[in-house]
Amino acid sequence: MIGKVVGGLLVFFAVVGALVLGGRLPVGDVPEPESTTISITPARQDVGCPGPLATPAGGGSDPELGGAATDVTRATYLTGDVRAVGNGQASDALVGAAVERVGGGDISGLAAVTCTAPLTEQWIVAGETTIGASARIVLTNPADAAVEATVTAYGELGKLDSRKIAIGPDAQQEVLLEGIVVDVAALAVHISATGTGVVAAVQDSRLGGFQPFGTDWATASALSPELALPGVGTGGSSKETATVRLMAPEGATARLSLLAPDGAAVWEGVAALELDPGVVVEVTVPAVEEGTVRISATSPVVAGALVTRARPATAGVDGDIARELRWVAGLPAEGDVERSAVTVGYSERVVVFAQRSGTFTLADDTGATVATAVVKAGTTANIPIDVPAGTVLTASGPYAWTLVAEDGDLFTSMMPTRTTIDAHDVVVEQRRYVPSP
Repeated sequence: MIGKVVGGLLVFFAVVGALVLGGRLPVGDVPEPESTTISITPARQDVGCPGPLATPAGGGSDPELGGAATDVTRATYLTGDVRAVGNGQASDALVGAAVERVGGGDISGLAAVTCTAPLTEQWIVAGETTIGASARIVLTNPADAAVEATVTAYGELGKLDSRKIAIGPDAQQEVLLEGIVVDVAALAVHISATGTGVVAAVQDSRLGGFQPFGTDWATASALSPELALPGVGTGGSSKETATVRLMAPEGATARLSLLAPDGAAVWEGVAALELDPGVVVEVTVPAVEEGTVRISATSPVVAGALVTRARPATAGVDGDIARELRWVAGLPAEGDVERSAVTVGYSERVVVFAQRSGTFTLADDTGATVATAVVKAGTTANIPIDVPAGTVLTASGPYAWTLVAEDGDLFTSMMPTRTTIDAHDVVVEQRRYVPSP
């Protein structure tokens, strides 16, 4: 018995000695793992529409004082399995649109928005929270699982404040940004969401005294060092103004140019804009023919362009002036992808910017050609569109474009959305389990 115990102790101390001297137990050579590359296409998400415009808090009920909305006409263009989601709608369609025309009141004007699929990360460059202005963000979750969104506001002083918002399945939540940050004249908002993401849109509404100064929806800008904003400018009209708002999350040096149908317009002072990290900057666009603002930066930026138009007031005293506004979001200036937008039944045109010379072709949902135009590299073209409301327009190629709708002095912009999904390559490796030392 004593011999067995002594023998066992000798074996134990031999093992311990090997561990101390060698650092670990010897193992065989581990072979190179076998790997397999699998192409995975993410599931397509339903699209969501934000629902109707809302009169900002504090709006009155007397139309003569510019209060409650009157003479309201609204339509949503969605196909497929359409259902209510909060005050908005969702569908398994590729794309949709919603439009609202308000004839009188604080939010009178024409406002349209492209209904898109959710995103987990997005930036919206629009809105302000100064006196007389309201920025209402609507978050739509068309999925069957709850998500949480973090809304972070940026302004002229950089990053400001954040708020977390829970959105249930097939639900909406809305937040007035003036309740998060006050007296910000130039807003940019970052929305980060869990799960499948959210559809986000900002309703930018403004008053000048008792007169409406415009309402429109603003949607996500691309985050890229090369951006294009088609449909920006004044057309040489003294009634219109245009401003570009941009921000670089990590800071950048940016160069801006305005590319009209005949090429680049003179725009001084924008050859080397120094953008501090997170600081929102605004630049006035020259009062020349409408074109495309091109931004080239040393690191990714986000941008939006605001176009305003003076118009006769419908209430108040003779000579009062109201205003209308529309927002244009930044699109990737590089690349060759398919994008779609939906017509809404007013006088419409497509503003196209060409990265390379070519023939821009716009097709409907049957594949029939709606419009075509030869566009030279570095120029912008305006193409009138005459198709029924609810027509899905699709174009692909090296172009950035915007759908503009007008009704007299009222106007709005709709940004096309990407309707194709890229497959992602995933590398799967089979490895042996090797114990840690």
